[in-house]
Amino acid sequence: CLLRQHTCEHCSAKGTYLEMTGVHINICPDYMIPCPNGGCGKKIKRKNINSHRSAECEWEIINCPYSNIGCVFKSPKCKIPDHKATSNDYHLELSVALIMKQKEQQEEQTIQLMKQKEQQEEQTIQLMKQKEQQEEQMKQLR
Repeated sequence: CLLRQHTCEHCSAKGTYLEMTGVHINICPDYMIPCPNGGCGKKIKRKNINSHRSAECEWEIINCPYSNIGCVFKSPKCKIPDHKATSNDYHLELSVALIMKQKEQQEEQTIQLMKQKEQQEEQTIQLMKQKEQQEEQMKQLR
């Protein structure tokens, strides 16, 4: 009978045989499912699949550790050491390009700061002149 009571053999949930072998098996947290990362082949409890993928699975696709400087390479974790070993020159070029860009930005900022300094010095001179004029006016008023 499809409506007889049945206990899930994976998580001990209870329900009808139809529920446990139909809907429940597709959501059971303790049901072993294959890792979706091609090449892994491990079976993991459904509830642990995210932690397996992020922490353990060598076949999880990740960005190159040098993505923050412009490398767009993505591959399974287990292939990253090969990429790093064969891409040292490329990563060095990316690093130098980033350093040069930062240097240019700093130079531009320095120029802007020098202009601001000059403007402030001009304003200070004008304020000093205004102060002198006001002091002179005050003397004449006395």
